Amino acid sequence: MTEEGKPRLEEIALDVVMLPESPLRVLTSKRRLEDLRKSIKERGVLVPILVEEIGEGYKVIAGLRRVLAAREAGLLKVPALVVQESEEWKAWATVAENALREKVNAFDEGRYVSLLMLKLGKNQGEIAALLGMSESWVSERVRIIDWPAEVREALIQERIAFSVGVELSKVEDAGTRAMYVGQAVTSGCTPDQARQWRLDWEREMAARASIAERGLMERTGQAEPAEESRCGVCEREVERGTLRVLLLCPTCVEAIEQSLRS
Repeated sequence: MTEEGKPRLEEIALDVVMLPESPLRVLTSKRRLEDLRKSIKERGVLVPILVEEIGEGYKVIAGLRRVLAAREAGLLKVPALVVQESEEWKAWATVAENALREKVNAFDEGRYVSLLMLKLGKNQGEIAALLGMSESWVSERVRIIDWPAEVREALIQERIAFSVGVELSKVEDAGTRAMYVGQAVTSGCTPDQARQWRLDWEREMAARASIAERGLMERTGQAEPAEESRCGVCEREVERGTLRVLLLCPTCVEAIEQSLRS
């Protein structure tokens, strides 16, 4: 155990290192992991992993990729900082340590935050405070779990940016959404472009709803709510629903106006 809870730095054997049950990184890029393996094979592990001592072994808190790459590189030991801390501190350290290194996939962040909320019994605001993130950051990550499959897969495969996924996930029509995702993956897409696509879809839906509502009113004989208006000839105020439209050519309109003026 660490002396009086103080961390200690030492070399630990990889065969007694246990991987975390709920790691932050799951969707680790194979290419990036291979690059890390080559670097470790050539230079060794330069940054110690963070672990806690459990019985005769050690469980990884942060540094999962370094452990995997070190094993692939054939190393027997790795430098490690051994700590004895609370679950809350370990959760914070996992996120903070990864934030300073290679960017974590947003889906992995969402999955990890959801598991953390269940494990610690905390709400989004409490988890945000614990991790040193904004509550909106936590809320957005948690929602990723429920994103439509094609948007989520495009994010996982790093074909679209997180901010693009946020916008496209709000397009509820499956066909339209699939078209937008396909175009974003094939031709690229900025967050502003994705936002514009989403707004265009919302306007189209609103227009369709308006047309459908007017059609229903016509079929059922319903009229728009009565509004006060004026007759174009006598200027008396009447209910708008009682006004009638008369189609006239410009010549007849002019003749009527002259007659009224005389």
